[in-house]
Amino acid sequence: MSGCELCVPADVIAENPLAYARYDSNPLCPGHVIVVPKRHVADFFEMTAAEQAALAPRQRGPKPAADRDQALQIARLTRDNDRLKNRLDKALFVIEVQKKVAALLGHPIDDSGETT
Repeated sequence: MSGCELCVPADVIAENPLAYARYDSNPLCPGHVIVVPKRHVADFFEMTAAEQAALAPRQRGPKPAADRDQALQIARLTRDNDRLKNRLDKALFVIEVQKKVAALLGHPIDDSGETT
């Protein structure tokens, strides 16, 4: 239909055979996106069941994969591991200082933790 800005896809950011998504020319907020059927219709109820399904969220794009959840868990575990390594390094430093102080006081400690 001539004069309908939605019948001419412009600035398409995603599409499937029956619909496309684009940034709204009169957005409610920055980044507002609209999903439009490729066939001109007056309203949602004039669309075929297939067109309505093409607009459904499950058809708009891929859902976050399980890989994303796994990547987030790996990142969290890596941070925890780095934090624990840092604490271990600090603890080992304290132990070395304690050994030196004990040796200066005449009570040397060997690597097994026993005083000699």
